[in-house]
This record gives sequence, structure tokens and C-alpha cells, in this order.
Amino acid sequence: SASPLPHAPLTSMPDTPAAAPAAAPPLEPPPKPTLSRAEVRKEIQHAEGQGRQLLHVLQSWPRFVTTCVAPLRSAKGSDMSAVLLLRCPVKVVTTLGMVCHNAKASSTADRFKALMSRTELVPRDVLRNQMEGWAGADELQDELATAPEDPASVLVVVAMELSDGASVHAQAALVRGFDSEEAERGPWQFVYNDGRDFSLSPPNWSWTGALRPGRVSLRRTVPETCLPNTPDYAKDGVPRFEASSPHQKSAPVLNEREAAKARAVALLGRQILDAAHAAVRPGVTTDEIDRIVHDATVEAGAYPAPLNYRNFPKSVCTSVNEVVCHGIP
Repeated sequence: SASPLPHAPLTSMPDTPAAAPAAAPPLEPPPKPTLSRAEVRKEIQHAEGQGRQLLHVLQSWPRFVTTCVAPLRSAKGSDMSAVLLLRCPVKVVTTLGMVCHNAKASSTADRFKALMSRTELVPRDVLRNQMEGWAGADELQDELATAPEDPASVLVVVAMELSDGASVHAQAALVRGFDSEEAERGPWQFVYNDGRDFSLSPPNWSWTGALRPGRVSLRRTVPETCLPNTPDYAKDGVPRFEASSPHQKSAPVLNEREAAKARAVALLGRQILDAAHAAVRPGVTTDEIDRIVHDATVEAGAYPAPLNYRNFPKSVCTSVNEVVCHGIP
């Protein structure tokens, strides 16, 4: 029979454990690649676009100041001159711009919750010391010198850290607002192409005076009770019946029944106009006048004739001060 395999001899274990191998030296981060002048210029242009977009989003929600900035001012004991500062990498600014604009939020405060968690209120003198060496510092100095100090506005500064880890590009904008139920409806945007398009960005036109277009609120709805009186242009903005009407070339001759309708409509128009006139005062917004006209019209079961006529987005034409035009509230 086969003999068993011999066992290995037993040896005694040492009393002290073997020394651990020496730790490897920590790895240094790789050096950041040096960008060419063209790459640096492209990065700065990208940063400017993202910062501008975020500022436009803030300006398109009128309750941002009252529901987001005012509580922070109260909690920090800051005066009205303090600047709302956001300093972060460009990619974070991009993300915040998309989140704040596209969020399905129930309120303005919820919409900007992520943004406000990254901001701070900074006294203007402190910011002047911080921004030495920033790109855009000269323009920011002008903004700091001219921005008003009132509870209805705040100067927002977006300081974007570039990829080299040292450069900062700053942009600033004054954000104004007001507190009302209509201000919660947004975003408020600029009108383009005769009411067919809307944008967060203002028109880039060559201006000759101090007057500038303003943002408009969302289009107001018309209840189903007004459907029997809805014109053909309510859906697509094209007044087809008007274009084909024989009264384009000759004045209509009304019979007794039609004349009675015309008198009733004229009386209603006069009453709505009086209601709008009663609301006119210094400081009232044209959007508030539009709300009064719209509500009074639909409550009477009528359709506001200007609404969507050739894409006009409001229920009345208004202009401010000495401006003579079919202004959009």
C-alpha cells in the first residue's frame, strides 16, 4: 500500500508581526492644461452667455425679490444696498439657469430654492474689495454706483469661476419686482414677431432714447361661458371673417335688432373703459389695467376683442406716459 505523504515540519511563529510596507507617496493632481487664447476667449463667451441667461431668468419672475430676497434681508439684518452674490463655477451657473427656468414649481420661492442656497448678501464695500482682478470689474463698479437701494429691487452679481481655477468673470443686473397674485404667473417675457414669439432676452435694437420694452405676463384665459361670443381669430390670430366681410368696403346699415345689439355692446365697452380709467394712477402697471379690462369683459360674458387679434397677446392696448402706440401691457 502507498505510504502517506510526509507533513511539513512545524515552526514557531515570531512574537512580533512583520513590518507593514511603506505607504506610497500621495499622488499630486495632474497639472491643468494650458488653454490657448482662442480657447480662453471661447470659455469667457460661454460664461457670459450662461451668466446673462441666469440673470434673465431672475428678471422674468417679479416675485423673486419679495419672496426670496426680502426674507434673506430680514434674517441677515442687511440693508437695501447689499448685493446678492452668487460665486461658483460656470457649469453650476448653467445648471442653476436650467433648473430655475424649467422647474415645475408651485411658487417662486420653491423655484429659486436651489439658487438661494448658494447665494449671500454682501455689502457693496465688501464686494468692491473682493472683485479686484475680476473680469468685468469695471462694468460692475458702474452697476454698484448706480443701482437703487429700495425694497422692490436687488442688484444680483454672478461671479463665475473659470476652468483655470483662478480667473473670475462677473456679470450683474438689477432685478426689480412687485408682489401680487399676477406676479406669481410667469415667466414674464419679451414679445417678438408681433406676438408670435416670446423670449427671456430683450430685443437687441439700436435705441435712440431712454424708453425700453418691458416683459409681459402670461396670456389670460377666457372661460367657456364666453365661447358663443368667441371670434375666429381666438385660436390662431387670423381674422378671416373680417378679411372677407363686405363691410371692408362699405359701411354697414343696421336694422332695428342689430342697432339694439350695437347699443348694448357700446354701453358695455363704455363701462369697461371707465373701470380701466379708474385704476390709472402713478405706479400702477399696465398689466394690472389689462387684468381689470379682461376680468370685466369675461364677467359680462363677452370676449376681449384685442386678445389674439393678429397675435396680440393682451386684452387691451396701453402705453405709458407720452408714448403713442398700441402698447402691450
